[in-house]
Amino acid sequence: MKESTANWLKIAKKDLKVAKLLVSEGEPMAFIFHLHAALEKILKAIYCEESGEPPRTHKLRSLAIDACKLNLEKHQLKLITQIDEFFMDSRYPEDVTDRRCYRVFTDLSERGL
Repeated sequence: MKESTANWLKIAKKDLKVAKLLVSEGEPMAFIFHLHAALEKILKAIYCEESGEPPRTHKLRSLAIDACKLNLEKHQLKLITQIDEFFMDSRYPEDVTDRRCYRVFTDLSERGL
C-alpha cells in the first residue's frame, strides 16, 4: 500500500470513529457530516492507490463512479446520494431541516452504519 493511501485511510478511520461516537450522543447532523468525511477519504484512498493524486472534490457520487469507477448497487448509490445532498445542505444551515436530517440518519441507522 502506498504511503499516501495509508494516510488517507488513517484519517478516514478517525472520522469514522467520531461519527460513531456522535450516533451514541444522538447528534445525527454531526454524524452525517463526519460519515461523509470518512467516506470521502476512503474513496480518495482507493483512487490514490490506483491512479495517484485524487481529484479535489467533496462529491461522493463523483468520486465513487467517475473517479474510482466503482459499480455501485442501486441502494448504495441512493445512500451516497443522500449523504452527498445532506453534506452540501449542512454547509448552509438555512437549508437543513431536522426532519430531513433524521430521515437520512434513520436510513443509515437501519443499514447498521
